[in-house]
Order: sequence, then C-alpha cells, then structure tokens
Amino acid sequence: MMPLRPLLATCLAACAIACDPASFVSEPPPETCTEIGAQCQLPGGPLGVCESAPCAAEVTPPCLVCTGQH
Repeated sequence: MMPLRPLLATCLAACAIACDPASFVSEPPPETCTEIGAQCQLPGGPLGVCESAPCAAEVTPPCLVCTGQH
C-alpha cells in the first residue's frame, strides 16, 4: 500500500492539471455575422445577435448585422 503523503501529492497534482481554468474558457463570439440568430460581439463590448439587414447595392444577399440584444 502506498504511503499517504505521496498518494495525496499525486491526487493534488492530478486535480491541479484537470481543473485548469484556462481549459474551460470558451472562444469569444465572432465580430462578423455568418448566420441569423448567432451570437456576435458588438464593438463596445457587450454581446449581440446577428440579424438580417438591407444590403448595399454592390453586395449580394444575405446581409447580416450584429445588433444589441436589449
């Protein structure tokens, strides 16, 4: 049977590796919309949602814009 200290040290090391907070951080939403209803990042910082918008004369549809959720 393993002595208690090495076992405890091994368990703590395993928890430290498995519980790395950086591994739980998700990617921020994109600033450019690719589909209606997707989350996007507004220039001021808050999250927005992608919605349909009128297209400029030289742009082919669909045209999407990131708008505030509130």
